[in-house]
Amino acid sequence: MNGEAAVELGEIIEQADEFVAFHEEQGGERLDYTPASLVALDAMLTALFDRRVDPADAGDLVIGAAAYLGEVIRRTLGGSWHDGDPAAGHEVINPRLQLGSISLWPVERVMRCIADGPGESLTDYYASLTTLA
Repeated sequence: MNGEAAVELGEIIEQADEFVAFHEEQGGERLDYTPASLVALDAMLTALFDRRVDPADAGDLVIGAAAYLGEVIRRTLGGSWHDGDPAAGHEVINPRLQLGSISLWPVERVMRCIADGPGESLTDYYASLTTLA
């Protein structure tokens, strides 16, 4: 793998599954790892945007939502998880999802969704990836 460390798939799946359980405990719809379930994820993140939550203050939620987003992409479009590039200065857990020649950063995408609101829809993001994969 060119000297890159692969992220333990089990850890990502565990984080995503914990996020699914949390979402359901909060009264959210069932998240089933399908692209259609990203609508519910968008709604949750838009609510955080509406409450002006700083993504940096929602670390566990961001990591869980990013793991879920990445797993939806990986399970439906393919790809593999890798450690984030330490040279990029990432201070948070930031695994990279490699989809062919495309590097995806789900943590950054979720943080942007919380910070910038509905204009950063994860549903639209996924749809854009389907045209590239």
